[in-house]
Amino acid sequence: MSTLHQMPAHSRVWVYASNKLLSSTVCDQIKLEAKQFATEWISHQNPVKAEADVLYNTFIVFMVDETMNGVGGCSIDKSFQFVKQLEKKLDLNFFDRLKVQLLWEDGSVLSFNKAELQSLYNEGKIIDTTKSFNNTISNKQEFDSKWIIPLKDLWIYNSLKPSQISI
Repeated sequence: MSTLHQMPAHSRVWVYASNKLLSSTVCDQIKLEAKQFATEWISHQNPVKAEADVLYNTFIVFMVDETMNGVGGCSIDKSFQFVKQLEKKLDLNFFDRLKVQLLWEDGSVLSFNKAELQSLYNEGKIIDTTKSFNNTISNKQEFDSKWIIPLKDLWIYNSLKPSQISI
């Protein structure tokens, strides 16, 4: 079970979405390494109260409670470098910010680029209320209430327009 729910609402959050669905084996490997990183994470030579998990076989999520010790640029860069190392080792991409992840009714998550989203939207395969992931959230309170939102509330929605059909 995830330990993220134990973090306070003010905790900072970073979400990294994989470019493809992760196998159970890869999820377990990333989860183990991410939890180890979170346990050893330091900022200005002081330990950081952090948690990490892999959710929906797609997302690496880090949370930091800055009550005792905040994280600065260098320590955030360490987490960034950790994820970059995972990418290289596992041949994945966690930094394609132009991909959008949708949550299907069966609980699966798929990633799409804008052209794919546009096509799905035009075909009626996704609609305004399709569940999507807002990976721009910055704290746990937002994670709990605004991470999974209707497509119509996502940053890319205004660029999705029904195709114009001329007769």
